[in-house]
Amino acid sequence: MEHKKRVMIIGPQSSFSEGLKDMVDQTAGYRFVAEAESGQKGMELAREMGPDLVIMDYTLPDMSGMGVMRELKRLTPPAKILVLSATANYDHVANALRAGARGFAVKDTIGGSLVEAMDTLDQGNFFLDDAVYQEVLISMLTGSA
Repeated sequence: MEHKKRVMIIGPQSSFSEGLKDMVDQTAGYRFVAEAESGQKGMELAREMGPDLVIMDYTLPDMSGMGVMRELKRLTPPAKILVLSATANYDHVANALRAGARGFAVKDTIGGSLVEAMDTLDQGNFFLDDAVYQEVLISMLTGSA
């Protein structure tokens, strides 16, 4: 029997998160195991479920996304974290990576690259979608980073 990577989603429930769950379940080698609307519930479920991959919203209703990322790395060190955000803000990307995320993507564009992002993180590499990559490069080249 094939071992499927366990994927957990943390963020407000919406049609977007429903679509993410469907995409995860339709991707070979991965299965959706849990969803939490808040950072606190996400940490509790992560401790219980031991996910291989956490896809989380940068902005959470109850606590700092950075705090959740740091706590997830403490609770479930092997779990890879992919952060989704409404924008490709350089400071958000840098802060998320420092807090333990391995990937960062813009919500509007993740649909086309979710499988690539999950596979890249699963292989132990970092993932930045195209919009984020461009923002990071521009910020570095213009000295605003």
